This record gives sequence, structure tokens and C-alpha cells, in this order.
Amino acid sequence: MATLLALLLGLIAEAGPVSGIPAPPAGNYEAELSKLAADRAKAEIVHQLDAVLRDPSSSASDKAEAKSRVEGARLKLAIYTTDRSLEETIAFYTGKVPGAAFLTAERNILIDLQELAEIGKFTVPPATAREWKGKSGRTARWTREDQMLQISVEDYLIDPRDGKVAKKTVVLVSAFG
Repeated sequence: MATLLALLLGLIAEAGPVSGIPAPPAGNYEAELSKLAADRAKAEIVHQLDAVLRDPSSSASDKAEAKSRVEGARLKLAIYTTDRSLEETIAFYTGKVPGAAFLTAERNILIDLQELAEIGKFTVPPATAREWKGKSGRTARWTREDQMLQISVEDYLIDPRDGKVAKKTVVLVSAFG
């Protein structure tokens, strides 16, 4: 059933810049990372919808509603990197996107790396785990009131292809439309 759902939902998530949201200052659009994120989002949506459709406690109308909501949704994802600081990047988007007010938090780099390794099916070398143990980074997120647009900014890039960690500001823009 998951394969059929994937075909039905083939265009649900796509990589590419989001209309009306500029790249960060001195930012580079990361096409491969954006595609990986879109593919991962699509797989997660298919997995969640499949679970709802297989759930015997869900009514036929609930299943039909879930399927129609997903079929009608379109998610656009763009990942940018920049050498500018997290603060400068947040200030840029606060000035460019009406109503943007970011919430910031600490993030544990090693935990994020381990989660990404599990998803990406790679192993974290012991030396890398020792290097990042107990180290934190920062993250900032703004979600528009209607939940249809989100901008996330992090101060370290954890590459989903190989798990390498780099001091580089990463911006993920996601929009439903």
C-alpha cells in the first residue's frame, strides 16, 4: 500500500526556493540537501498516511478525510547555507518577512547527529561522537500563524549524507501551498 500511496502523492513535497522568501545574506541554495529533505518529508507523510489507512480504529470517513487532505497538500522545501551568524540571519528574516519573530533554543549536536544517522542509515564514528559529546548549538524557529510557512535557522550544518558537522548557518524554509 505504501508504494501506491507514494505514487498517488508523487508531488506532495518538492525541493526549491519558496516564493516570497529570499535566500539569507551571502546564502547558497543547497539543491541536493533540499531534495534530500523533500524526499524525507514525502516518505514521512506517506508513512503517516499509511498508518492511518491501516488503523482499524479509524472510520472510513476519517481515512477518506486524511487521504484527501494529503492529496491536496503541497510542501515546498528549501535549504540554504551561509557563513553569516545565526543572529545576523535571524535579523535579516525578521526584517524581510512580515511578522517573523523567532524562538531560540539550545540543541545537542550529538543527539541531532545520532538521529540523522539513524534516518540516513550511516554510523557515527566513535571519534566524532567523542568530539561532539556534550556540545550544543543553537536553533531558531518562526512559524507563521496559519502554520503554512516556517523558517528554521541552525548554527551548525549536520550533513545528512555523511554526518559531517560544520560551523555554518543553515536555513530551512518550508511552505505548504
